[in-house]
Amino acid sequence: MAFPFTLEVSSDRLKAWICKEEDVKINVTADEVRKWMNAQGVISGIMENELERLCRNDSRSKRVLVAEGVKPVKGQDGKIIFHVSPHLEKKEGNIVDYRDTMKIFSAETGDRIATIVDPEAGTSGMDVCGNEIVPEPGKAVRLKIGPHAIRHGKEIFAVTDGEVSFNWNVIQVNPFYVVDGDLDLSIGNLYFVGNVTIKGNVRPGYKIRVGGDLKVFGMIEGSDIHAGGSIYVKGGIHGEPDCQIKAGAMLKALYINEANVHAFGDIEVGHYILHSHVTSYQSIRCKNGHLIGGITQAGKFLEIRDAGNIHYTRTQIHIGQTKAIELHKSELDKQTKQIKDNISKLTVIANRLEEMKGETGFLGVKERALLMKHQQTRDLLEQQLLNIREELLRLEYRVDQLDEEIIVHGVCYPNLHIQIGKYAKPLNQACRSVRFIERGKEIAVIPL
Repeated sequence: MAFPFTLEVSSDRLKAWICKEEDVKINVTADEVRKWMNAQGVISGIMENELERLCRNDSRSKRVLVAEGVKPVKGQDGKIIFHVSPHLEKKEGNIVDYRDTMKIFSAETGDRIATIVDPEAGTSGMDVCGNEIVPEPGKAVRLKIGPHAIRHGKEIFAVTDGEVSFNWNVIQVNPFYVVDGDLDLSIGNLYFVGNVTIKGNVRPGYKIRVGGDLKVFGMIEGSDIHAGGSIYVKGGIHGEPDCQIKAGAMLKALYINEANVHAFGDIEVGHYILHSHVTSYQSIRCKNGHLIGGITQAGKFLEIRDAGNIHYTRTQIHIGQTKAIELHKSELDKQTKQIKDNISKLTVIANRLEEMKGETGFLGVKERALLMKHQQTRDLLEQQLLNIREELLRLEYRVDQLDEEIIVHGVCYPNLHIQIGKYAKPLNQACRSVRFIERGKEIAVIPL
């Protein structure tokens, strides 16, 4: 039997249409059309209602959708479910809100801290020809177990009291130390491998070396502080000439006064930056505050309310890769050397343990535990080394891709010196609400 229409199938075989001339009358039954479609390979997803309408000549369209397949559903990716709860710090006043950053995810020895959920296979689809469409499976979680954590099946447990950390696909428990009041003579200089919380002030003249994050609920006065992670100061920072505040990640403070501050991550300040040397290898934000005097350097971006003051105090702002990124790369090179040295030491110890096993045929409980701990530490160091290499590649890319800018929402006073990359611009007259960017081998001033 000849049919006055043709059958069209989409390239992905998920749809089929009957194409006919506008004035052609259909004199066949829906069952006959279905059999005709089956003979041409379309056997699945047939839309019976549309066939009936077509055969009753109710459809005036030249192209009628008569079959539609089922798309496959991609499998859900694997995930990690955490079983620890953060202790949130309360917001005091309307000046600084730490709720998004100052969170302590704590665990005690033996606590289940996380569960790994496997990816799902997904749901198959079917095209109009009856062929199965295989779905894309979900991706498994990339996870490494760091220090003070252990994996048993799909569960991860803490093996010491501390703070649960999940960075760069490594889950670990960082032991932390809490100073209930001020850091004074009763505590002395503080050296700690994990995270430290000081519930009072840091008095002048002390040294603090922290491997993780440092939280100070009071203020910092004239102390020399290095933290491998972030530094959060609920009060302000008041420095002295020989003291330096150095953060391996971000730094937050209410104000910075006559201080030497360095951060590898962002710096956020609530009130003001006065007569200080402040360097961030990322960005500096003091959106509601003043920047007066000193030298302020950022790798890419700086945002403030006012720059300088009515007394025309010399204020310098440097933006760009020429200083900050080169310093960052130098620091990463030092970290790479240190990590490689540590891996070499771990390899020597592991080889000795393997030699002991070869001589005696077995290792004791302590030796097996030590060998396992060394292997976990080595895996963590290898991951850190990979992360540093990736960061160095990003820095190499960023050298050519930087789009530096300075935003001043309020007033720029005279005697403000701007440097973006290798171009400099002294400001001899006041201006308001502007953006400084590099354009055509000079610094352009653009109204906000």
